[in-house]
Amino acid sequence: MSLTHEDLAALLRAGQGQQIDFQPENVPPSRLAETLMAFANTDGGYVLVGVEGRPAQVPGLEDPAAARDQALQAALLCDPPLILPLPQVYPFDGKSLLLITVPPGLPHVYSLKGRYLSRVGSHNKPLTAAELRRLLSERGEVSFEDEPASGATLGQGGTLRQQPG
Repeated sequence: MSLTHEDLAALLRAGQGQQIDFQPENVPPSRLAETLMAFANTDGGYVLVGVEGRPAQVPGLEDPAAARDQALQAALLCDPPLILPLPQVYPFDGKSLLLITVPPGLPHVYSLKGRYLSRVGSHNKPLTAAELRRLLSERGEVSFEDEPASGATLGQGGTLRQQPG
């Protein structure tokens, strides 16, 4: 995907939200990984690195290659590792910005250090147990046939049995 100056300006004007996030160049990889994972567990999105604050200020990147490496490192911190399109460096008003794209419809449910996040508005929020079960089922990682029947208990010998009802 190739963006024009106008496309980048539109992303900046739109501000942070359900599918757009801004991060400074010095964002820790684990914090960036949380946002990438949250986008991957919802509808995808874009992270612009080299942008700070609200309203958006654009200091840009001092070292675009290092920022790209940091983005790739952040994607690999996720479990399973996020395989994303190569982050792209774009010129913007004499500065450089890094655009990380998380496509929608990824096949897995992603976590970071045992935490599962989703994107809600402009924030990353922990998934509830019910949301995690739904997402696992939607993404084919768990099948309802693998779950015990409602009301089932363990009988003698560790076998499942249905409660009379």
